[in-house]
Amino acid sequence: MIARARATALFTGAVALLLLAGCAAPEPQPSPTPSPEVTPSTTPTPVVPTVAFDGDCGAIFADAAFSALADQAMTLASPGWRLDDAGRLGGVDCLWLAEDRALHDSVTIEVFPIASVPGTMRVPEAVAACPETYFCAAAAEADGMWVSVRMSGDAPVKETVEQLRDGVLTKLQSTPVPVPSADRDGWWSPPACGELRTPDGWTASSPYVSPGVVQKLATVAGMTTRCDLLGTVSGEPIGTNVSFHPGGASDIESAAAVAEARDITVEGATRAVVTMDPDPIEPLDDRLFVSDGTNALVIKVPLNFTPEDFAPLASGLLAAMAD
Repeated sequence: MIARARATALFTGAVALLLLAGCAAPEPQPSPTPSPEVTPSTTPTPVVPTVAFDGDCGAIFADAAFSALADQAMTLASPGWRLDDAGRLGGVDCLWLAEDRALHDSVTIEVFPIASVPGTMRVPEAVAACPETYFCAAAAEADGMWVSVRMSGDAPVKETVEQLRDGVLTKLQSTPVPVPSADRDGWWSPPACGELRTPDGWTASSPYVSPGVVQKLATVAGMTTRCDLLGTVSGEPIGTNVSFHPGGASDIESAAAVAEARDITVEGATRAVVTMDPDPIEPLDDRLFVSDGTNALVIKVPLNFTPEDFAPLASGLLAAMAD
């Protein structure tokens, strides 16, 4: 009897253990780790350079409106072609001439974003300086832009210059501030004339710097450097000049569009073109425009010489700038 009770107890305990084992909680499993959300990287949108008034002088003043302000018939002077150093700075430079050329009246207007104008050249408010009765310059800055107006004439011009300047300032109120060229990949560093490595027989020196606003701005910004050169061609001593234009290769299309232009072979050049002097008032000597695909240099070809005479000089200067 006692043995049966013990067996019953053992059986009951075993069943209880089995029941407990069946009801035991399952082993906890590790929770799946959520995958981190991947934010797609955004490529910054490149800033596209722009130019004041889209480079269109007629958008500043139509000839009729300009003539009304100048109180005489004036027309926009177009160069035979353009070295657009001003455009690479986000600016525009324009020249109007009197239709009656005997009057010698002319007006130059330059408009640039303030970012392209050194503080020493800017003015905090509209001013006019007229050192001579028949020449006057007026400048101003407003709406993120800087304006320079210069006029010469056969009569006092101070009042006219101020009216023209104020007219440009009014136009700026509805004009977006342009963005200068910022991507200078492959652009030449502006050379110092005294340190320029010239081909044998040539020496370089710094020239007289013209008082023009664009030339000064472009030089300060490293957009252009002009050097005088002395050397010999076919045994004859000769002087000329060369201008370097970092990033200016695209301007060769303008130079090549002139009716008299022609291509020429220059060793080391992507393209070289003989074209006319771009001076809109009195073009004289030919120019040899040479491009390496990104940058440009332009050599003056003196009268009584051929562009081919200066091809070796151009090739040597290209090689010097590439080093």
